[in-house]
Amino acid sequence: MERFAGYEVLELLDDAGSSLIHRVRPVGAPAHAPDVVLKRLKPTAEGVSKLLDQFLNEVEITMLLGHPNVVRGIGHGVADGLHFVVLELVDGPDAYRLMTAMQRAGMAPDLGVALHICLSALRGLHHAHNAMTIRGQPLRVVHRDVSPDNFLCARDGQVKLADFGIAKLSTMDVTTDPALGIRGKLAYMSPERVRGEPCGPESDQFSAALAFLELATFRAVYQKRSGMTDVDLRELVARAEVDVPRELPRKLGKCVKKALAPQPRKRFESCAEFADELTDAARDAGLRAGAPELSELIGKLGLGRLSPRPKPARPTF
Repeated sequence: MERFAGYEVLELLDDAGSSLIHRVRPVGAPAHAPDVVLKRLKPTAEGVSKLLDQFLNEVEITMLLGHPNVVRGIGHGVADGLHFVVLELVDGPDAYRLMTAMQRAGMAPDLGVALHICLSALRGLHHAHNAMTIRGQPLRVVHRDVSPDNFLCARDGQVKLADFGIAKLSTMDVTTDPALGIRGKLAYMSPERVRGEPCGPESDQFSAALAFLELATFRAVYQKRSGMTDVDLRELVARAEVDVPRELPRKLGKCVKKALAPQPRKRFESCAEFADELTDAARDAGLRAGAPELSELIGKLGLGRLSPRPKPARPTF
């Protein structure tokens, strides 16, 4: 069995392009000790300054954040010339995989479960947006890749936000030049991000609202239809012309519509405010779902056992 940085490598979970993600166990750990996740750069990526800087940026953000709804960083370092970070292991599916399994089982969307997943993600995002350094300086992290496959759902029904690989700190440039390409999933981007404008917490809020609508209806808001080019799709996203589904309770739909305002200043003041308004709207609609309901659903679908994270079947545009 391979050993790396004091860990036994048990299983490959994901090949993330420039890095590998494994399930590992500390060498000599007792049988009851939980496994963890180790993400390490590939040798070919170590010599590429842009990839190394991106990885170190992710490590810094991960280690500075500490919230129940954010995947926890455990440690990091360099071993055998390769940078790595150790993370808590979330034993369960991501929200996109959960949604796909529900569809295959002939199940209808569960609005309560969709709310629980997105409310958890919004709390994690609010923490990231308002986190401080050890010196008390605001980090102002912007995730920039909020989507259902970055909402990890544990067997106990807890939800954790993952993958800060393309997040930005307040000390870094948060403007994306469209001419240089936009990293992330176009179908979940805010209009300002697609246009290459500065992105703040409001951008993550917009993406979370798109993710919620997909989980609540099993339909992606932006879809590349026949005859549509990438340019056409990008222009559609940039206009942010989103029709909130009529099947949503009225107050809930109104709340989501505000989070999807084309102008960032017209959205909620924060992801926490968005979460509070969603909670009130859900209460008015008689919707109740939380960790127990999500845990039961994961068990019913047989998704509780940890397995390698599959690549999304949908196009990421």
